[in-house]
Amino acid sequence: MFLIIGLDEEDSGEIDFSGFSGNLRRDDRDNSRDCWRISDGNNFRVRSKNFIYDKSKVPAGKPLMELVAVDWFKDVKRMDHVAKRKGCAVQVAAEKGLFSLAINLQ
Repeated sequence: MFLIIGLDEEDSGEIDFSGFSGNLRRDDRDNSRDCWRISDGNNFRVRSKNFIYDKSKVPAGKPLMELVAVDWFKDVKRMDHVAKRKGCAVQVAAEKGLFSLAINLQ
């Protein structure tokens, strides 16, 4: 499960993200393992405003939301409603009144 928080640029400096730990650590070094990191948005190309006419794409640039925590759960059966677990990053965001998006890949 990934927790993505939607923040305005001026809000991002005011919020302490240390409460959004997740169970997978963040490490921005290139050779790290068993962790997550944020990629540069310019590594991805998205459709431009003129894509419909000329099929052109442009670098994605800055993200609209900030990835703040990643939880990794492994089981042999489906794990539904992981965002409802007490103490998970989504619950912490809700308690702080923040908009969040949880993605549960199964």
